[in-house]
Amino acid sequence: MKYIKSNLIALLSVTLNYLLDNESIELGEDTFLCGKLLDGSDKVYGFVKKDGELLVITREATNGYPISDMDAVDLRYIFLLSNVGERLKVKFYPITSLSL
Repeated sequence: MKYIKSNLIALLSVTLNYLLDNESIELGEDTFLCGKLLDGSDKVYGFVKKDGELLVITREATNGYPISDMDAVDLRYIFLLSNVGERLKVKFYPITSLSL
């Protein structure tokens, strides 16, 4: 089965649909290197929902950026190469509310 980026973004969006606005998930011990270089310069720490939009939280983007801008290699890692996708589906990670 071919996994294209748009399908993986849709899967991540559906997987995280239980997050309400101003709620976030921290991956904790499942934090992972991201980007095409995987040189340790950036890591994915979690996800947040702000104003109805799902954002990914990284070292370089502490306020988040849209999941649609994630690299395909990172999306494949979440669902195909790690247990992060399954853990997101079963709500393994604690949900926290953002301070306003």
